[in-house]
Amino acid sequence: MSARSFTLNKERQGIITVLNNGNAVKLHDTVICEVVEWNKIKLNTNGWETSTTKRAMNRYFDLLRLPISVCQEKFQWYVYVNGQKLAYTDNMIVEVIR
Repeated sequence: MSARSFTLNKERQGIITVLNNGNAVKLHDTVICEVVEWNKIKLNTNGWETSTTKRAMNRYFDLLRLPISVCQEKFQWYVYVNGQKLAYTDNMIVEVIR
């Protein structure tokens, strides 16, 4: 994945950097998604649970064709992974069945 292929299609999308040949993505100064093992992804907002962060995470998952999505319900973030709903916490590691 190249840095050019990773956009949010918004004028104010923040600074997005693809790291380690697509194994991580950084928004501003925070690594928001990182492959820590073949089938494990670490998620981190560093306290910035914003729509831009959520959109960047979901775009990354789409580009890698991962069965993960981040959503918000009543101000609480959730992660759907492999059909399972989990409460979001910073630095959580989710296991993906590919």
